[in-house]
Amino acid sequence: MKQTLNRRQALKMITTTSLGAAVAASFGSSALAEETNATPFSNRRSLENSLWVGPNLLSILAEATTTGGAYTLFEISSPVGAIIAPHRHTREDEVIFMLEGELEITLNDVVSIAKPGDHCFMPRGNVHTFKVISPTPVRTLVMFTLGGLEGAYKQAGRPAERLELPPTPAAPTPEQRARVAEIFASYGYYILPPTN
Repeated sequence: MKQTLNRRQALKMITTTSLGAAVAASFGSSALAEETNATPFSNRRSLENSLWVGPNLLSILAEATTTGGAYTLFEISSPVGAIIAPHRHTREDEVIFMLEGELEITLNDVVSIAKPGDHCFMPRGNVHTFKVISPTPVRTLVMFTLGGLEGAYKQAGRPAERLELPPTPAAPTPEQRARVAEIFASYGYYILPPTN
């Protein structure tokens, strides 16, 4: 049975760490920074780093190769009504920072609403799903610590033709769903059956 909390209770519950703490945990000691040989860089959304994945526009702002494996960072735009299937990560934690729109986030059995300015932390191993509930598209920054999951998105998506949401895709066939599930499973990201 799902438990519905008010926004403050839910965000307090799922925001168990700050973005700064997540980044600090990723970089840890100076020994890790020395081991990774990561160098300073900056990046922004462009056609060269953007993919259409399902109904979403995903731009890879940082990947494992540029962060020494510490994290992956995406800017993601999702259309009204978009739903990300229930899933769990076995290798990385996920942090979402809301830029525009509203998401209904279910983490295990806790449902919360994330609005612009909110950030949410989903520790690895926990089942979570997202649904765009605002009357406008959602735009988020999504960070995974450790890095590397961008490889699955590169395999499952296709290069964006424009920096906008893709044309509405046809519903995927069972074979296409199975292929995507297999790609993500090879990265320790397991797509689960819908709970409803």
